[in-house]
Amino acid sequence: AGTSTRAIYIGMDASLAAWSLSARVSACLRVMRVARTVRRPDSTSACRRWTTAMTSPDSSGIDITSPKDARRAASGARRMAEDAAETAAVLAMTATSRKNARRLARYARWGDGVKGFMEPGLLRLLLAIDDLQAELGVSGALAEVGVYHGKSFAPLALLRRPGETCVAVDCFGAQEHNVDESGVGSRDAFLRNLEAAVRKCADDEGNEEQREMVGGYDDDNKEHEEEEEEEGWLAIIEGDSTAVDAGNLTNAAGGPVRLFSVDGCHTAEVTASDVDLASQCLHPDGVVLVDDVFNPDWPGVVTGLSKWCTEVKGTDWELVPFVIGFNKVAMCRRDTHATYLTATKDAGERPYGARVRKTAEFLGWECAVLSHGWIATFHANE
Repeated sequence: AGTSTRAIYIGMDASLAAWSLSARVSACLRVMRVARTVRRPDSTSACRRWTTAMTSPDSSGIDITSPKDARRAASGARRMAEDAAETAAVLAMTATSRKNARRLARYARWGDGVKGFMEPGLLRLLLAIDDLQAELGVSGALAEVGVYHGKSFAPLALLRRPGETCVAVDCFGAQEHNVDESGVGSRDAFLRNLEAAVRKCADDEGNEEQREMVGGYDDDNKEHEEEEEEEGWLAIIEGDSTAVDAGNLTNAAGGPVRLFSVDGCHTAEVTASDVDLASQCLHPDGVVLVDDVFNPDWPGVVTGLSKWCTEVKGTDWELVPFVIGFNKVAMCRRDTHATYLTATKDAGERPYGARVRKTAEFLGWECAVLSHGWIATFHANE
C-alpha cells in the first residue's frame, strides 16, 4: 500500500502527505477520474496486464499499476482452465450410461478453445435442464439469438434429440444491426466450429446424421439461401433479430422451442425484443436463458429484461427466473417455476450438478444462485 500511495504522490505538492486520510483519498479519487485505461500485454499469452495511465497536466506519462494486476489476470485464465477440466471430469462420471453427459464432458475440454464467452460450468446447468425435460417428456427445438462463433450454441446441438431442430439467429455480416457492438459474429466460423464440435464431441454412433448439417461450408461467392426452409437439423436465420417473426421462427424450428438462449444485442430495447421472441416461441415447459443480466458492462440487459417482465406480468407470455449463475439467468413459465427450482436444487446435490450456493429473490421470485460466472463477467470483455 505504501508503494502505491507514494506513486500517486509523484508530481503533486509535497504537503499532500500531511493531509488527513479522508482528504488524501478524495484527492486520489479526483486524479483517478481523469485516468484512461490502456491494455499492455504481459509476458505470457494466458493473461493481459492492465495499467492506468495518468493524463492530468501535472503528471503526464506516469503509470499507476497494482502489483496484483498480472496475478489477477493469470488467476482468471487459470480458473477458466480449471473449471473446464473439473466440468469435464464430473460430467464424465456418468458417461457410461448417459449419452448427453458424455457429449458435454467432451465439449468441456474441446470447446474451451472456441472463441466466445461461456462459463464451462454452464454445461452442468444445461444437463440438469435437459434431464428434467426428458423426465417430463418435453421435446422441441433448441435455439439461440446471437450465436457469435458458436461456443454456447454447440452444447445445444449436442443436446439435440432425434427429430429436433436447432435454430441459430444472428446478424453475422450485417453489423449495422449490432448497434452496441456486443460481438461481431462470423457465419463461416460458426459453421466451422459447430461442425467440428459435433464431429468431435457427439457419440460415434449416429454421427453421420449429425454431420448432415444445413448450410455446410458455403462458397464465399454463393448467395446464402433461406436456410430455415431447407431440410436438416440446423436452421439459420440471418438478419436483425428484432425483425424476426415468432411464427417464422417456430416454423423453422418445426414447433415450439424447449430451450432458448438469448445472447444478442445487449441494449435494453433489443434485449426486451429478443426475450419477447423467445417467450412467444417457447414450449409451455421450456426454458429461456438470458446472458449478461448482471454484467456491469451491459446494463441494458437487466434494464430491458426488467421492463419486459413488468409489461407482461400476469399474461400468458410471462417468464419468471428460477436460476442465477454462470453469467446467465434461467427463466420459465410461472406454473413450472417450482418444478425447475426444485430440480436445480436436487441436481446440485449430485456430483455432476451445478452446486447451489444459496437462494435469493430476483424480480419477485425465488432463484437458486449458482457460481456467479465472474470470469466471463469481469475478464471476457477486457
